[in-house]
Amino acid sequence: EQCMEQFKAVEKEMKTKAYSKEGLSAASRLDPKEKEKVETCDFLSNMVDELQRKIEAMEAEEETLHAQMKRGKKD
Repeated sequence: EQCMEQFKAVEKEMKTKAYSKEGLSAASRLDPKEKEKVETCDFLSNMVDELQRKIEAMEAEEETLHAQMKRGKKD
């Protein structure tokens, strides 16, 4: 649960618009290590989103295949 809270905080920070006042001021105060950390978090967040989309697509495909199998058995 604590990790989820940390992830939520990082994700919120990652979604800050780059050209907003908050985003512009944040970019100027990041040291190189912090910048690398932010970039890594952004990458991981994007990968998590992509994996979630793939999971949803595969679950939908699974449901379709199950429905086809049931129809095939009834015929």
